[in-house]
Amino acid sequence: MSKADLRPQDLCLVDLEGKQLAGGRPRTSEILMHLEIYKEVPEAKAVVHCHPAHATAYAITGRVPPTCVIPSMKSSSARWRCLPTKLPARRNSPAR
Repeated sequence: MSKADLRPQDLCLVDLEGKQLAGGRPRTSEILMHLEIYKEVPEAKAVVHCHPAHATAYAITGRVPPTCVIPSMKSSSARWRCLPTKLPARRNSPAR
């Protein structure tokens, strides 16, 4: 779903174990990655996870793109990080 199409009723609320507490749409499997970030970085207030083509290209090289490449980066005061690329993980599945 595109960010432009998101409405408040599309969001869900989960606890730190991934149990959905509220919301009309089911949580995605990617919530587990977001929860790990919250656990590892207690000062984190939000996790923004997206896949813009240019950002993905930079991520593959292990570099954070300059703010002029990704418009939403200019409007944020947050610190941006590039994490190592991995295959999606599933809870209780063998490590990849």
